[in-house]
Amino acid sequence: MVKKQTDRVLLIDDEKLFREMMSDILRKENYKVTIAEEGQKGIALAKKEEFDLIILDIYMPGLSGLDTLLALKKFCPELPVIMVTAKDTPENYEESMRIGASDYLLKPVSRERLLRSIKTVTERQRHMLSEAQWLDSLTRLKRGTEKFKTQLWADKRKLVNQKIETSLETIVSLIAELLQVNIVAIMLIDHSVQKLVIKASFGITERIVKRYSRPIAEGISGHVVHTGEPLLIQDVRKSERFKPADYDFPYEASSLLSVPIIAGGRVEGVINVNDKKDNTLFDERDLTLLEMFAQNIEFMLDNLELYHQLEERLNELTLLYQINHRIGQTLDFNTLVDEVMSTIHEAFDVEATVLLLVKEDKEPLYYRFGIINDQHIMVKLDIDHGDGLPGWSVQNNKSVISNDVKSDARHSLTLDQTLEIKTRNMVCVPLILAGNILGVTILINKKNDLAFTEREKNLLEMISAETVLVLKNAWLHSSLQQKIEEALATQKRETHLKQILKNKMQEIDRLKEGAVITFKIEDDLELDE
Repeated sequence: MVKKQTDRVLLIDDEKLFREMMSDILRKENYKVTIAEEGQKGIALAKKEEFDLIILDIYMPGLSGLDTLLALKKFCPELPVIMVTAKDTPENYEESMRIGASDYLLKPVSRERLLRSIKTVTERQRHMLSEAQWLDSLTRLKRGTEKFKTQLWADKRKLVNQKIETSLETIVSLIAELLQVNIVAIMLIDHSVQKLVIKASFGITERIVKRYSRPIAEGISGHVVHTGEPLLIQDVRKSERFKPADYDFPYEASSLLSVPIIAGGRVEGVINVNDKKDNTLFDERDLTLLEMFAQNIEFMLDNLELYHQLEERLNELTLLYQINHRIGQTLDFNTLVDEVMSTIHEAFDVEATVLLLVKEDKEPLYYRFGIINDQHIMVKLDIDHGDGLPGWSVQNNKSVISNDVKSDARHSLTLDQTLEIKTRNMVCVPLILAGNILGVTILINKKNDLAFTEREKNLLEMISAETVLVLKNAWLHSSLQQKIEEALATQKRETHLKQILKNKMQEIDRLKEGAVITFKIEDDLELDE
């Protein structure tokens, strides 16, 4: 309902002479005056048209001025209203102020008193609106910054490997929302050719983005790069320093903001903003907001790598904690291996995780455990020492990364053929305990066509160092448990055999006793005869 400049006044009063007098004063001051003879008509006009000020009589036939004021404040609470009355009472004044009147004048109203009241009311209203807009802008700045942080870290693994341009796309959208503009461009310096190129934009056609390339010494953006100072142009057509030709490309509006992007202590580009949605000109507050947001961007860009490293370190510590927690839950070797390999497989985001163990007397490595595309499998596999990257790792007692196995002479197809997988890249880390190789952990094919890093190899080495002793103890425990079970089974079989033998002996004894009795009976028969 309120515009930037006060020029439209709605006068609601039932007295014709007062309306004419007030209208004459206001029109001489270049106000546009609309008349309403009673409250209902005034309310209808206020709903239909835009006004910057209402002058409202308290005593009118039909709907009173106070009831009219109450109705007006329900649908345009920000619109300033000056109450006028010929009958001054404390009750009228108090009720007018309570409902939301901006001033209270007694009839007859002089020209000076009317204009002074209008000036005071409108300036106060502008100040209130300006403060509200400033507060709203700050709120949007805070919300935009938090949104940027949230989006920036939403996908941690993707963030670690993404280019800076990806984050800039988020930034331009937030700037457009923050300043309520239609056009935003972030241009960075391509040092190889000393030109500015558009790295992210909002509201600019793809054709312009692709074709844009301008020497850093030219135009408005070049000036900002050269000086390192922010620039506010309210109307380039009235600028003594710049002309429309200095625009980097045809903007829709003549007002422009341009602030430098500083990283590592030097200007690396600019942020240009143009075309406010409400068609007003940019002011110092808009520039301050953009600078504040740019500072957030600069800090985040400067520290992006540090954030990555801290995030990676946190992930590493979390992974080590998870593994230590899991390996403390069991001494069963198979269960332990399953827990450790499952955690590694998920954390490193790979297609396959394989564990090969070393037999005694340097016999071939043999396959013990594997996860391929999240499926747990077990297949027997023998790999000679020195065969392929796993064999090389064991033979040389070293970890190895190969991000292009096709061109790596150490690679063999043994694993590919057995596991039915096409290896693209691989990490192998030996399990070493007291100088002895117990086996090797293998990661195959980082997902999303990504490469393995030294940091990932180092992390896998830390995990191997943390788990190898536990795995060895679990293996010994499982072996001892197996031997105990075998001994118990042997003892049980021996006991069973002894019982069978005892039963047979008893049966033989009974048979013997039966034979003697028969013999005696036969002897007796012979004697009788």
